Amino acid sequence: MSSIGKAIGISVVSSVCGGAAWLVLEPQARRFIGLETPPVEQAAPVSTAAPAPEPVRATPSFDCDRAEAAIERLICSDEWLAEADRMMSARWGAMLGRDLLSDDVMAAQRAWIEQRNACVLQDEAQSCVRRAYRERIGELDAIAAAAPVTP
Repeated sequence: MSSIGKAIGISVVSSVCGGAAWLVLEPQARRFIGLETPPVEQAAPVSTAAPAPEPVRATPSFDCDRAEAAIERLICSDEWLAEADRMMSARWGAMLGRDLLSDDVMAAQRAWIEQRNACVLQDEAQSCVRRAYRERIGELDAIAAAAPVTP
């Protein structure tokens, strides 16, 4: 392929003949130049290593196998949102343990849940839910930080 100059090589593997060919295109003209069979030493080695284990995925505070609502399915499909949901749940539990859940805080949380759930109706649903979690976690952290520490 070095004789072609500034061409782009795209590997195409044929399952019929078991070989490989290179489709070569000129970058500017996007014009087919030709096929070239790569030397045997350039063929991709077959990996005998065991496949890498799947990364541990974040899970939300609820069971994704039972997710029915659109917001739940969205949270389960996005690792960042799943982690944010778990963080929200942990903060809420900590506030409950410190007896920081006044009627106002609980009403604000219910309103936040409605706002978060409404995000699924927007074009940018994922961004909306991410923003909602960031803002509410920040609000809960501020409430917890402002509360007096009891021995």
